[in-house]
Amino acid sequence: MIRRWMTRPGFWWSLAVAWALLIFGLSSRSDVPEPGAWWMPPHVDKLVHALLFAVLAWAIGLALLFSRVPWHRAALIAFISASTYGAIDEWHQRSVPGRSPDVLDWVADTVGAASVFAMRRRGGVPA
Repeated sequence: MIRRWMTRPGFWWSLAVAWALLIFGLSSRSDVPEPGAWWMPPHVDKLVHALLFAVLAWAIGLALLFSRVPWHRAALIAFISASTYGAIDEWHQRSVPGRSPDVLDWVADTVGAASVFAMRRRGGVPA
């Protein structure tokens, strides 16, 4: 059963903005462990990137769906928005001491954002 507040676009927009701010906060930190550290498997950071940006794309997509945007348009807008935010996030890391932009991180962000296209196929969201 979907709660009434979960069908309001404002809830999903708030979640998307909060999630984007969380991503920005994490990418602003200088003390993020390097991939391949003794306790972190190599390339696990790409999985983290994909998951973070999948959540962002889904929140944007659901906000658009509950705003009565057709699902194919909502998915495309959410995908482009999340992927663009990933590129901006990587560019932002140029100014963070100890961090550097990585094209492969942006690719992982984009792959995660692409999961939004599964929205309609899984049937867990409004048509």
